[in-house]
Amino acid sequence: MNDMQKKVAVVTVGILAVMLLFPPFHRQSSSGSFYGNGYSFILSPPMSVATIDIATLLTQWLFVVTAGFVAYRYFDTS
Repeated sequence: MNDMQKKVAVVTVGILAVMLLFPPFHRQSSSGSFYGNGYSFILSPPMSVATIDIATLLTQWLFVVTAGFVAYRYFDTS
């Protein structure tokens, strides 16, 4: 692992950590529909009835991990 790959790995993990600390929230209406409530610190949701939008969070993580993997392989010198 060279220096650029280490930087890519650290940045990728850092982005994932920030995404975990500030996840997307949503709430369910009385009709069953879900509405986005934006992003907020994990320990203080935007509303008392808001929950973490796991599907959106996992989609974001998948994108970041994929981009990190591509960047990691791009800087492979072997």
